[in-house]
Amino acid sequence: MIQRRVKAIFFLMLFCFTSSCLAKSNTENIESNLVAIKPFATNTFNPSDTNVFHFSIDIHQKVLLEVSIVSTDRDVVKTIYPLKLTQKGTLTLAWDGKDELGVVVPDEAWFPVIRYVYEGDEYTVTPMDNSGGEILQSIPIVFQSREQLNITLDQPARLLVRAGLKSGAMLKTISDWRPLVSGTHLIHWDGLDTSGVYPFTESEDFAVMATAFALPEHAIMTWGNASIDYVQWHKLRGYSEHVADRRANIKQSRDGKTLSKVFFKPMYLPRDPRVTVYFDTRRQASANNELAFVQVDIPKEDRGIVEKSLFEVGFFINGQFVSEEEQGYVPFVWQFNPNEYPKGDHYLTVNISGFDGQVGVATVKFTSTGKGKSMD
Repeated sequence: MIQRRVKAIFFLMLFCFTSSCLAKSNTENIESNLVAIKPFATNTFNPSDTNVFHFSIDIHQKVLLEVSIVSTDRDVVKTIYPLKLTQKGTLTLAWDGKDELGVVVPDEAWFPVIRYVYEGDEYTVTPMDNSGGEILQSIPIVFQSREQLNITLDQPARLLVRAGLKSGAMLKTISDWRPLVSGTHLIHWDGLDTSGVYPFTESEDFAVMATAFALPEHAIMTWGNASIDYVQWHKLRGYSEHVADRRANIKQSRDGKTLSKVFFKPMYLPRDPRVTVYFDTRRQASANNELAFVQVDIPKEDRGIVEKSLFEVGFFINGQFVSEEEQGYVPFVWQFNPNEYPKGDHYLTVNISGFDGQVGVATVKFTSTGKGKSMD
């Protein structure tokens, strides 16, 4: 989208042409084709292998121009073309996949943002303003095996893939809104639950679901840097939080297409809470009975993901639902008799589900001495 700021003052512009300063001005949307990003030859590259990403901009009138690369959360990563008077024509630029500190960015989606001044008015060209977020209607999945999935996207998108048991527990997030180019992707995973203890893929109720939403136009996807993830990188860079700013702009649809709520959520925040679950053996010993006390908690740094509203705590034995509690707090203690289940090893899974789509998962293995309760 292109935004216009009327009656810009040249002197102020020289000293105030930054994202933070521009954000203080009132804006109105307009139509203009003075400056436009040309379609990319490719959407992805590996900056860890010293590659660079080239793209071009068409300039139809002489303008004062600045080009920056921004994160999916609109933070300026690097200004690759500082503000200068630029002649009419095609401008070709290159980004080395590094931030202003010279550090290779994590694997994520990044976007070029153009700011320019023409005849005293300021404009911003931002791909995220009028594209992206549209929910993809069909995500074909082909199983090479239970641990290898072929998933096809008809356009660049963020992909969520979860595995679990039908009418039972959600057990693993395989792809957590990962940005991907269009085409068929082979996705490998280990076939275990989030805690790495429950091998559930051989169950006849094994199921995988996938959903995705379109990335904004002109997304540049980097890969090859497994040393740090985007959440860690954003925190280390010290960018300010702007959750309220993004949620204030939530839209239900664009051009008749439904938009995903996740599109408007900050990607620098963890989306699913981590969950801890363990048997409190000291409490069980003092109770002097066969009941087991299961302690469920969320690390303090993750509680903000679900604490703003009620959440549900679901309990599953071998993936089958056994109990649910609606909670607004943690830690939480649940009691059950493990020896009511058939003799042998079993798996207790906890799902903590927020009303905004978050699901935290943890599983522990336990052994029953066995009174023969049926699992059917």
